[in-house]
Amino acid sequence: QAVRFHIVSEFLLRDTAPETFSSKQNMEQLDKCLISLREMYAEQQQQQHHQQQLHSTQLFSVERQAEMLAYYLVLHSSPLSVSSTLRELLQSSDHGRALLRSPLLQLAVDAVLAFHGRRHYSFFIALRSAPFLLACLLYKLARLMRRSAVRALRRALNSPPTMPLTQLTTLLALGSPASAREF
Repeated sequence: QAVRFHIVSEFLLRDTAPETFSSKQNMEQLDKCLISLREMYAEQQQQQHHQQQLHSTQLFSVERQAEMLAYYLVLHSSPLSVSSTLRELLQSSDHGRALLRSPLLQLAVDAVLAFHGRRHYSFFIALRSAPFLLACLLYKLARLMRRSAVRALRRALNSPPTMPLTQLTTLLALGSPASAREF
């Protein structure tokens, strides 16, 4: 619940004055929560492995762990973080491979790699299809991606992009044509 609280707070208070809300402090707390959860999940996995038990609740655990891991990857948002995490999961038990099959984790990986590969279209598809909390985290990357997309459009067209505002709104996953105009 703490992780979800920090994600929603960051999104809803994104335009709040720094004197009122410290985004940096909030993100640090979110990071600490996610790191603690990763450590807790790893410890739990080791205990289950040593006990050689088959848990009927493992699917529930996999879904929650995949959700938190998806948030961690987007928060850290680096190809190195993604590749080391994926390698770690591939080398782990069946539980790690079950995490890799999570649609939410796959979406987070796709979004981070699209962001770093400057694949604008893929990033905005991921942003639009993400569940609310993941979209809140991806939104922090969206402003940078929008600027990059506009620069790419300018280069491609050799001038400022001229396209209908509604098309630009959709392409850049903006909320409204007014948002596109402001951007």
